[in-house]
Amino acid sequence: MKQVLPLNRRVMISIQSDEDQEKSPILLPEDYNTEESPHIHGTVLSTSSEVGSVLSGDVVYFPRHMLETLDVGGEEFYFVLENYVVAAIKTN
Repeated sequence: MKQVLPLNRRVMISIQSDEDQEKSPILLPEDYNTEESPHIHGTVLSTSSEVGSVLSGDVVYFPRHMLETLDVGGEEFYFVLENYVVAAIKTN
């Protein structure tokens, strides 16, 4: 099993699919055009040793366009730099 570790102030996160994040309790027509939110959120899986503001398990919000995707052997890992985290919901 490969172990992927975030480096250089990066936070490794688990994100939900866009469908999960955009679910609405209101039924809309299929052709209804919703604007994509400029922010996305994810759960922190691990952090580089330089990160001090968020911990594993925290939910973090950051600009959608700052999400980094890394493909390692067909498996995707998601990262964001610590300084792009706008807000965090602490688990402790």
